[in-house]
Amino acid sequence: MVMKKEEKKLSSLNFLQRIYRFDELDSTNMEAKRLLKEKEIILPSIIIAKSQGKGYGRFKRDWFSPKEGLYFSLVLRREFSPEGLPLFVGICIAKAFRNFSGVEIKLKWPNDLVYKKKKIAGILTEIVNEKVIIGCGVNTFDDSVLKEMGVSNAINYPLPDEGREKLLYEIVRVFSEEIPVFHQRGFSPFKDEWKEFSYCLGKTIEFSTPDGSLEGKVKDITSNGGIIIQAGEEISVFYSGEVSIKRIYGKN
Repeated sequence: MVMKKEEKKLSSLNFLQRIYRFDELDSTNMEAKRLLKEKEIILPSIIIAKSQGKGYGRFKRDWFSPKEGLYFSLVLRREFSPEGLPLFVGICIAKAFRNFSGVEIKLKWPNDLVYKKKKIAGILTEIVNEKVIIGCGVNTFDDSVLKEMGVSNAINYPLPDEGREKLLYEIVRVFSEEIPVFHQRGFSPFKDEWKEFSYCLGKTIEFSTPDGSLEGKVKDITSNGGIIIQAGEEISVFYSGEVSIKRIYGKN
């Protein structure tokens, strides 16, 4: 594969073994699965697309992926416990945004990134045959896109091609520097940092699971990424579920 100038910059991190670039894919995570099945991928690798036709997030929900967004999947060997991995990746992206532009991104448990109280990015981690696929989508497309679609619960941070490359470089750089600690010690060393970026810590939220929903205050997170919610006198820990961004209120 012939590498472009910006790809050499990613490669200079001595982390990625291969970079795959596409104008359009159904999904970077789906492409990762195909490459793994065909055994044609050297790890760690990154798959990047300018747009996705069938992007998806948690619970197989559609992920709107128009041109000029930043869509990529990191593919790694599973050399660590995946507990808390989406939260860890969120920290890396939030730190990269801050380093790149000074923008403060907040984190909504477990895998959403929030800017000005609206979703700007999402993370999806999948385990396939002892390999880890970390899919990310960041809304870097033009302002007109969300207006044309009539989308009100998302936000964008428009970047030109060069800007997207710089942000991607910074995301991978931060990730590559932090992942050795995650390998060795899991999410625990990053717990306090996640709390600093948290969008919902200390707030009353609506939390949904397949068994129903509850309203409560986010008290803390555990050392392996669970969310601790107090509803009345009862305190519960959840490792799966959804915080509804539409029902987040001011701090109590």
